[in-house]
Amino acid sequence: MRTTLQETLVENENKRSQAFKAAHFEWLLQYEEQVTHAVTLTFDPKKVMAFTNTFNRSVAINDKEMVERYQESLRHFINRLNRALYGNSAHRNANRLLFVPVIEGLNNGEVPHYHCSVGITKDRAGVFEEKVKACWAQVPFAGFQIKVEPYRDAGWLGYSNKGSKFINRPSIDWLNVRIPSSPNSVTIES
Repeated sequence: MRTTLQETLVENENKRSQAFKAAHFEWLLQYEEQVTHAVTLTFDPKKVMAFTNTFNRSVAINDKEMVERYQESLRHFINRLNRALYGNSAHRNANRLLFVPVIEGLNNGEVPHYHCSVGITKDRAGVFEEKVKACWAQVPFAGFQIKVEPYRDAGWLGYSNKGSKFINRPSIDWLNVRIPSSPNSVTIES
């Protein structure tokens, strides 16, 4: 049986986590017009376990060290993808890639993965899925489950944001967020 204090604490925690989730969702919505694709990138649990076993110690998949490795892998992926889509102009000219990754699967028994909201120029749409798969295959811990779909509506942003509830738990991978330097850099077809 809960006491009034317990009920108050639970209610306050629920309000706090809902406010945190809503703030993330509002932040995501400001870029919705630039999102062209919804991408899910899954890590290979066997590769992750093989890596942790090389140190003869058990490291949990959600350990801070492992989360940093996932982020590093994703950074390599983004750099490769940007170069594959835009060549050397990716470095010489303004950033044209919108990339907002949200990490999930960090609970025991789950597979770490990223839900990414991506925006590219429409002249690259025809090769996007192929480039995503090729670039993801070249990064550490890359798994075989890759899903690339055209962006349809804010439901994807809500879905990708579902785990953003707690300040002390990773959600939006802020280190790997890429925002185009000009909002006109990413355009979607009407």
